[in-house]
Amino acid sequence: MKELVSVGSKSAVSGRGCFMGDFIGLEATIKSKKHFKDEPGNCAYFSFSSADHKTLSKTAKAFPAKSCNSCHAGAAVDDFVFTQYYPVLSQGKGMKMKAGGGHLDSLKPIK
Repeated sequence: MKELVSVGSKSAVSGRGCFMGDFIGLEATIKSKKHFKDEPGNCAYFSFSSADHKTLSKTAKAFPAKSCNSCHAGAAVDDFVFTQYYPVLSQGKGMKMKAGGGHLDSLKPIK
């Protein structure tokens, strides 16, 4: 799951800085050999946001695979995932643990 937020910036006494702006959407990537066996990387991509980013849906249909996989296959560092932009994901991978959500104490070592 990925929360989409705008990027804000502000000038302050200490200088100019960037920060998270407004929430603008919610997206998900699902990797499943069972459900997406014919898709590159076995991945499907979903958006739960309306086109104007004002509302969220409880369900979503997958984007056409070509619209997402061309970027994910070419630029994602790890198995169609842009772990290079998400320190939490890359750190979890380095710990050889599966991150399935929840709390840190629920992570299990990969065997």
